[in-house]
Amino acid sequence: MREELAKKNNEREVFTGIFVRFGTKNGYKHKEPTVLLQDIQDKNSKIVTDHLWFNYTKLFKQLWENDNLHPGTLIENYDMKMSNKRAFELRDEITHKFNEFFKDRNYDEVFINLGKYYSKATYYCSSVNAKKWIISKGAIGEKMSQLKEWLLRIQKKEGVLNYLVQTKKMGIENESN
Repeated sequence: MREELAKKNNEREVFTGIFVRFGTKNGYKHKEPTVLLQDIQDKNSKIVTDHLWFNYTKLFKQLWENDNLHPGTLIENYDMKMSNKRAFELRDEITHKFNEFFKDRNYDEVFINLGKYYSKATYYCSSVNAKKWIISKGAIGEKMSQLKEWLLRIQKKEGVLNYLVQTKKMGIENESN
């Protein structure tokens, strides 16, 4: 039945389907939730496959949390892949959330690790109080390597700081005895 879908040749399209149930798939370290839709139709209402499994995205989560996702619910216009157009549409909302998160916080460093489309959806605001900004660059493997190096460096730095704080506390306690 998926022959019609295969004919799309990986073209980006909007589809409609009917919610059936939740499921899971094996993730990197744990099971990840999925959603089963049936009777998947293209924009011309032509059935392209009898069913497809989808990741449990923000859209499905919002529908579920608002009690709007039940067996038989029609999911219309499902197309949540990030694109240049979608990034532009989300830019103001994401920038606002970004600013709210960093509001009234001070950081020595902020590390930003986003894909090419997601980075276009974010303005790095000057109101964030950080001494140093680090923005990952390159392909996904390079970005992950940069993130790992940064986390290890921060972990080592935090370990030294925690040791110094504990030592100082012990010294203060000993002096008061």
